[in-house]
Amino acid sequence: MKKSVFTITIACAVLNVLAAKIQPGLTLYDTNGDTLHAHAGDITKVGNKWYFIGEAPRILQGTFGDFGGFNCYSTADLANWKYEGMVLPPNPNAGYLSSKSRIAYDPHVLYNSTTKKYVMVMAEYNDSTGGCVFIWATSDSINGTYTLAKVYDPKVFIGDFMAYKDDDGTGYLIYDDRHQANVIDRLSADYLSITGRVCQATPGGCDEAPCLVKIGGTYYLYNSYCSYWSPNQGHYWTATNIAGPWSTMVKNIGDATTYNSQGTTFITVQGSITTTYIYIADRWICPTGACDKRLSTYVMLPLVVGANGSLTMNWYENWYINVATGQWSATPFNTVATPSFNPPAGQYTGTQSVSINCDTSGATIHYTLDGTTPTLSSPTYAGPITVNTTTTIKARAFKTGMDASEIAVGVFQILPPGTDYTVLTTQVPALVDVAEGNNELGMKFRTSVDGIIIGVRYYRSPTETGTHTGRIWSSSGTQLTSMDFGNETSSGWQQAMLSGPLSIAANTTYIVSVNDNSKLVVTHNELSTAIANGPISSVADGSNGVYGPKGTFPAQTYSGNNYYVDVVFRQVRPTGALSGLPILIKPVSSRVVYYDLAGRHVGSTPRKHGIFLRANHTGASAIGSLVFCHDLIVLSKP
Repeated sequence: MKKSVFTITIACAVLNVLAAKIQPGLTLYDTNGDTLHAHAGDITKVGNKWYFIGEAPRILQGTFGDFGGFNCYSTADLANWKYEGMVLPPNPNAGYLSSKSRIAYDPHVLYNSTTKKYVMVMAEYNDSTGGCVFIWATSDSINGTYTLAKVYDPKVFIGDFMAYKDDDGTGYLIYDDRHQANVIDRLSADYLSITGRVCQATPGGCDEAPCLVKIGGTYYLYNSYCSYWSPNQGHYWTATNIAGPWSTMVKNIGDATTYNSQGTTFITVQGSITTTYIYIADRWICPTGACDKRLSTYVMLPLVVGANGSLTMNWYENWYINVATGQWSATPFNTVATPSFNPPAGQYTGTQSVSINCDTSGATIHYTLDGTTPTLSSPTYAGPITVNTTTTIKARAFKTGMDASEIAVGVFQILPPGTDYTVLTTQVPALVDVAEGNNELGMKFRTSVDGIIIGVRYYRSPTETGTHTGRIWSSSGTQLTSMDFGNETSSGWQQAMLSGPLSIAANTTYIVSVNDNSKLVVTHNELSTAIANGPISSVADGSNGVYGPKGTFPAQTYSGNNYYVDVVFRQVRPTGALSGLPILIKPVSSRVVYYDLAGRHVGSTPRKHGIFLRANHTGASAIGSLVFCHDLIVLSKP
């Protein structure tokens, strides 16, 4: 019995940004220089990485050899594969997943959004009895150690198979039932059992190596004929519903040996410009009739969907994929590298000198500052650009004989100077691994002075997964702004900056929140009393430590819990020309009063926007009508 293995042959090439050179059929190496072994495996995308999980070489014993474990590799570009480790080692004792006359094969991983578990489904063949079973194992992370969860004996011979997760989250098993036909069974909601037969997808006869992909509303089911490890003509059926009816006429793909390969899966590369579907396969090397996985390699080829819905796959000694755009080409990409900014776009205090660089030698960079698209008639970059106010720079590189680069857009926000404060500083939560998920967790806060919010921070559990969004709300539930966290570390304090500062008013309650996905952190009752740091503090109103469903206004509360969600507040101050200068004003009787820069009294509450002097007469040095204002503030809405 042969294993359907999809494997990837990729070598790194220096092309334009994020372009990878694919060389089907060649040995694939990891970043340590070791041969990549993930045979009869699956590729799963999590975040911005793909994870390749498959068989390590077997412990050679007899015709088939014994189970050697499942390896895991990761990549961000489909070119450079990092060895993550053996995620399912063989059981050293007798029994399932053991290295005692057993062969576990075709591991496929589905993420269950309800249980928050990665579920690996595999089949196992017992060489001593000829029996087959399905085995389930689970892990909290795609590259973690998987634990045996369940074994099921379908009382049939299981040929090659795959697990598939549909758009609606339903899980399926597609497998060769006793070499009679491909059948599709539905999985339970937790993916840990089979709930029933959906359909017989293929009309009958022996078909191996099922691979299923959905493209534009059509399901494509690929198979090879039953010749074990020997390659043969690949073919496929189609349906618009996974339950059928499936087409009765088989359609061939590739050449008579499917380019000396046997498919194991399809992967989808969805980019900013287009989506590319890729065939993944093993190229088995069987010098003595029993295949040696130490020698076997992988084949990866792009698929083309015709206007009539047909699939075409051609052979390329080399081809190129850009995972960022989703584009592929049979020849090197002839595109100038996208320009980059130094320093990178972001928030800064004070004037910045911005350089623009391009990695393509001999390219000319053109830029604009007015939001228009750079062309050859736009200003030519000749040196650093001085940015002293919030500015959007667009840049594009050109070179004769090459396609112009993509447009680089950099937004440089120049914030008013000031002092930054957070409610929480270096505190650490008491509990850092609380099993929860899909919550919006937050804290009420207020400030004693007007200013701006420039960022959001939260404390990440070491076992938390997924992406995170920070939000600022009014006390009545209006969302004022939001931002996504990027480049998060595995645990501890995380911080994301707003795309633009948010002006807030003194003595006004606001709420900051961040979602969790699987695990949260908490210190019970910590927000029952106010936590203050300079002009900013939490609110002790008996209902702080708020939460709600993910993405919604967190209006519920329990026991003053602190979920360690915080803001970065800037109390702005004037620039150097005004700072520390004596201002001639006419004192008034109030303790705290405001003046404009001409020294005119504007009352106890200034206008919303502008630059004002705030004189606390107990903290100002007064000599007659000459007051040295120690609290000069900027109240400007960007």
